[in-house]
Amino acid sequence: MQIKSFHLLFLITLILVSGTASAISLKEHTTEEWQSILAIPDNSTMLTGLQITLAIRPNLYYLPQGSEVNISGKITTMFGPIKNAPIILARGNGTIPAPAVNLTTDDNGDFSLTDHLNSSGVVRYQAWFEGSDLKGKNLTKSYEIEITTVANSTEQKFTNLTVQEEPEQSIVEPEEIPESDATLNESDIKQISDTSGLILHGPESYISGENVTFSGSIIGKNQTPLPFVALSIQKRGDNGQYSKIGDTITTGADGSFTTSYYLTGPETLSFRALSTDDLGKDLTSNVVTLQFEKTEDFAPMARDRTGIRNIDAGLNAAIIKPDENVTISGWFSDGEGNGVASGRLNLYWYNFADKIWDRYRNTSEAITNDDGYYAFNVSGPNLTGISYLAVVSKKEQTGKPLFSHVLPLVVRGQTETNSSILPAVLTVKSEPPEVQVNEKALITFTLSDPDGNPLAEEPVQMYFSEDGFTWFMNGNGNLTTRSDGTVAMVDVPKKSGFHYYRGVYGGSDFFGPADSGILALIITGPENGAGNPGSENMTQENKTE
Repeated sequence: MQIKSFHLLFLITLILVSGTASAISLKEHTTEEWQSILAIPDNSTMLTGLQITLAIRPNLYYLPQGSEVNISGKITTMFGPIKNAPIILARGNGTIPAPAVNLTTDDNGDFSLTDHLNSSGVVRYQAWFEGSDLKGKNLTKSYEIEITTVANSTEQKFTNLTVQEEPEQSIVEPEEIPESDATLNESDIKQISDTSGLILHGPESYISGENVTFSGSIIGKNQTPLPFVALSIQKRGDNGQYSKIGDTITTGADGSFTTSYYLTGPETLSFRALSTDDLGKDLTSNVVTLQFEKTEDFAPMARDRTGIRNIDAGLNAAIIKPDENVTISGWFSDGEGNGVASGRLNLYWYNFADKIWDRYRNTSEAITNDDGYYAFNVSGPNLTGISYLAVVSKKEQTGKPLFSHVLPLVVRGQTETNSSILPAVLTVKSEPPEVQVNEKALITFTLSDPDGNPLAEEPVQMYFSEDGFTWFMNGNGNLTTRSDGTVAMVDVPKKSGFHYYRGVYGGSDFFGPADSGILALIITGPENGAGNPGSENMTQENKTE
């Protein structure tokens, strides 16, 4: 079978990103050999797979004014780095980056520059290379990296943007009429009894990723509680305008309500509630203001400005103990490079028993800050092994949820904290790396110790997916590795596209858990409508030697 150059390049990129093993290795061939393998003409340029990466140190989104940052990057092709390449480093202060300085890559294709952040506000960086590819002249750009500089500390980020607080609505609490008070006439009593009101309660402060609870009540005419009345909670943005957050909530039988959200910071936040009374009168509650308490673990990373609507997600710890707290945080981007302010996100985990994504422990929504940053600080799973988490936006215009990439979280038991526990390594490869419809692909998982020695007779769970999100366990879950540390399964796809594979090792008394990462199999050729793709065509090859 002849492998198209695009498919080969895509496969190599997937392998490098996921960290999985493969029979293909760029180091096996010289540039000239690759040119012959891919049938690239001698007079063509060698910029196939051209890309520029960009990084910033310190990798923090919020930095004090006056900080020094190092901007570095690398330019590479499928055949290796480009040395002595002219690079334009572009910079923008809250605007589209514009050319700022010219740099030249070294022998390893690297370039770097130190910049001083003397003014406050948003700063964006981008690297440009005016080279040529197989299509002719082309300006290749890296992703934009965005950070924000603030005066003195993150707590003062919005000091100069504070708007005048609107006067709180006067709310008349129920009053008792003293028996000895002869001066209170009937008109006074009627004015008090006709007053309705909406009251909102909340904490005075919060920390990033904390689940904050709001409560309150609605009273109507004659100071009676209003049951089953709809209301909404609003958050004030940095422009002073209020916008609704979360779903509409309803009071209980006693007229009270409660709701909660994960908040991030670093700004001072203000909230209010809106509703109507039993006479249709609009009600606005008092304003609840929460001060942000800065902690050492509040350190959002710089944000990549991408051209697609996406959710970035990361873990503060990849390995935890049962029920230990873990923070999942990142950025929600709108598809035009900007953060989604007051965006609503949920935390999900993959339920292997039901083969579906479920909301994690019934967590409430995370509300992004004005820059699009969010955080969940939750108690981790109480079962040892590997769990898969993802952050989801359910309120999408397309009607389909938007998922972040999947986050594998390793949970180790108390006895596994012993320093004698060694890390295990689990890799996956496909032979061949690309198949046509109805061809057989052998998916092999290899388990080894840190030195590459195979681990035999160890249980490895193999998973298969057609979309990268819905996973099915292959076999009965009790398959063990052979003497060479391998366990395998066979897939015979019935239609073109992609199939995905992942392996999980739960660990032992001597070795910690391991995850193979995701391997994508490219499937080419015409579809066969006579069959269904996927797990129905799989068999195990797990004969112990």
